[in-house]
Amino acid sequence: MSHVVGAKSSEGIKFAASELPVTSKTPADLGAIPKSFTSNPTNKVSDLSRSSKEGADVLSFSVSNATSTAHFKYIRTGTTLYVLSIEAPVAHRDIASAAKEKFFASFKLKSKP
Repeated sequence: MSHVVGAKSSEGIKFAASELPVTSKTPADLGAIPKSFTSNPTNKVSDLSRSSKEGADVLSFSVSNATSTAHFKYIRTGTTLYVLSIEAPVAHRDIASAAKEKFFASFKLKSKP
């Protein structure tokens, strides 16, 4: 079962938070995800950051092209993949970038009982 919550601003900026089960289609290495974006030569991946926190693998990066920009944060636990994303038209990339840290920091991983 997957859960997704999202919103879209009047400027066309999309915010989403997803909870997905880890399946056979989930990359074993989160590092493969940004590489999949670079398969399109118009995409530029930047701000790549990876860490481990409380047993979770955490990957964040940005993707931009001529028409849009996006920021992603992936958090993988043993059985669950959480994805936070902000996508914006290039005209509003500064607004999306300014909201990135606050949006990503708002996600708190809690232990399940």
